[in-house]
Amino acid sequence: MKKLIICILATLSVNYVDAQLNLNTENTELVIENSTIEKVYLKKGSDKIFLKNDSIIFQRDYYNFNTKETYTFEKQLKNQGFNVPLNQLQDLDNGQQVIDRPPIYIETYFSDETKGKQMIYSNVIIEGLFNNLYNQLNKEIDVYFNQLPSGKYTYSTFINRRVKDNKSDFYKEIENDLIEKGIEDEDIYNQPIIYINKVQSTFDELNKLRKNEIKSYKVIKNEDAIKIYGYSTKNGLVMIETK
Repeated sequence: MKKLIICILATLSVNYVDAQLNLNTENTELVIENSTIEKVYLKKGSDKIFLKNDSIIFQRDYYNFNTKETYTFEKQLKNQGFNVPLNQLQDLDNGQQVIDRPPIYIETYFSDETKGKQMIYSNVIIEGLFNNLYNQLNKEIDVYFNQLPSGKYTYSTFINRRVKDNKSDFYKEIENDLIEKGIEDEDIYNQPIIYINKVQSTFDELNKLRKNEIKSYKVIKNEDAIKIYGYSTKNGLVMIETK
């Protein structure tokens, strides 16, 4: 499994009305029962937060089902006096389980080298922290995601990037057919759906095929594809069957 990590330094200010922790600029340690909380790790689905008194690190993993690789967006944010109640991120009520919402895993690390673990379904403070980070980082996450290789990813998202170099003869034949039918959009989100032997595929996988491997293929333009296969094929459809 391969990790592609982008680290960016920035500044974040997070404020919660109900926050109980006020950080002192001279001494940012939290003491709980004679032991200091050094960091808290939060995991919700593919998203992770590493929370310390002086910084927050946010990570989001994208697994590509075609390449079998994981790509990680990472951003480190400098703490500028935000109030997050680390001392309340332990022994939390489990909350109410919500359908289609992943549980939250919490690991608390203390200065005496002990560690606490917990799984909860919901918490206002933690949900607020995740949502705040989503809102702050949304544009940067989109830029990062748009640079990833073609394939099907977590969050039910499919990237299909057209091949620019080293095109096979069969790829060029399909490309010409697409152009003749007016399917020329370069946007990775507006590409025709490609099926190779009834499995959704990418232009990269199409480019690996050779003409002598092909039994049949069909390129159907937008309107005609919708009539037969539904709105999901609004950007066109390429169906390929190999020998």
